[in-house]
Amino acid sequence: SSCNNAYSPVADVEKFERHDVAESGEDLTVHMEKLTERYGFLNPDGTWAIEPQYKDASNFRNGIAVVKMWNTAPHWGGINTNNQWVICPRFSNSSAVYNAISSIEKGRAQGVELWATENPLSGTYGYLDHYGEWALFPRWKSAYQFASNGYAVVETMMGLWGAIDKKGEYVI
Repeated sequence: SSCNNAYSPVADVEKFERHDVAESGEDLTVHMEKLTERYGFLNPDGTWAIEPQYKDASNFRNGIAVVKMWNTAPHWGGINTNNQWVICPRFSNSSAVYNAISSIEKGRAQGVELWATENPLSGTYGYLDHYGEWALFPRWKSAYQFASNGYAVVETMMGLWGAIDKKGEYVI
């Protein structure tokens, strides 16, 4: 499934394809190349397994490493050991990606947990699922995270406030 659609905040990069988790990656180590200040991943013998290309990165956990794209907007996502996107780079911070990884590890179905995220291209808010795909396309002026009751408070483009369910339907 594709990580790119009309609402993608990733305007300056090519189309991303979402792939499955590969190997565990426990033997790879995140490393910053001092010359470029970019992060990549080293094999145990000190050679590059994944060339330095990220603004920030973490070590692999259960086959996924959290990385930040090297561009002006905060695009965080998760890659597998083949340097393929498992979690599309649409999250605004690394902690949201870690929460998405936890959701994947728990085997939750898409749509169970959603994250309010701003689309920097349009300035509107929508909700991402744990793979970084738009579950609810950005169409709100402001949006809050879903509460434990399954509802989220949103502001319409006309400045009106209401509450939606996880299908994007207004309940208030």
